[in-house]
Amino acid sequence: MIGKVRFCSGKVRSKVRQRAVLSPCQCGSGAGIHNDIMHNANTVEFTSPHYYDGCMKARNLRLIELADFCFCYWDKSKSWSGTVQTVGFALNKPIQVWNFYSNRLERK
Repeated sequence: MIGKVRFCSGKVRSKVRQRAVLSPCQCGSGAGIHNDIMHNANTVEFTSPHYYDGCMKARNLRLIELADFCFCYWDKSKSWSGTVQTVGFALNKPIQVWNFYSNRLERK
């Protein structure tokens, strides 16, 4: 799952395997979020041991490589963001992309 949607309800969670794909934190402020995600995931993968230009793109691409579907919260008025980039990757793969912002299935 990408964008602002991170956790499933308990009933759904029991049927969904959650794999966390994380990039390294650029600063200490992201550590709490990483800890929450790692605690709730079945498996955890880091795309790099350190931060570098492009590590977030590598993480986004890896998320979509592993995805069977994509949930996002995408405001289409924003021309560029990590969510825009990741949704673009997903739309080029034969998976469903559900946008909670518009409450609809996205198409390429």
